[in-house]
Amino acid sequence: DAANGTRLHVEQLHGPVAHLTLAGQTLYAATELGDRAAIDLRVFHQPRCKLWREVPVVWEPPRGAASGGRSRVRALRAARSRRR
Repeated sequence: DAANGTRLHVEQLHGPVAHLTLAGQTLYAATELGDRAAIDLRVFHQPRCKLWREVPVVWEPPRGAASGGRSRVRALRAARSRRR
């Protein structure tokens, strides 16, 4: 959960996973031993703009890095000044 950091889902299956299928926003998994699960992924599907507003990330080559809690504006300004 973005608000409090709690784990959103845990799933345990018996045996090695043999099949994974994504249908819409549901992930279906089946193991070689016949165990199966249907995992609702709707909570993970958010518009990109909403997701980026909630995650404090500063893009630095070659990948994103946590901004350390700075505001997005200050973080972007700092990243821009480093490129100059």
